[in-house]
Amino acid sequence: MATKLEFRGISQEMIIHYISAIAEKNQADIIINDDQSVRVDGDNWQALISKEEMFYYSPSLYFPRLFISFYGDEIRVEQALKKLRSRTLRMGG
Repeated sequence: MATKLEFRGISQEMIIHYISAIAEKNQADIIINDDQSVRVDGDNWQALISKEEMFYYSPSLYFPRLFISFYGDEIRVEQALKKLRSRTLRMGG
């Protein structure tokens, strides 16, 4: 199964922190690719986090934007997605 999500307003560093916690990995376990994307391996799933870029809503209003692709066992990916959505929904509060 492959699922691709787009996130705006959350830094790559914070997403890496969230996904590493979901995968029960520490920072030493993540893999940084040449293109500055990051791979985190979970239990029968994997997340590929794109390099952070800026999304410009207007010349003076912009947000960090990145994409996350999940691969692996369908049930495990769904469990990881549910946990990630819960964490990102509560961001800032």
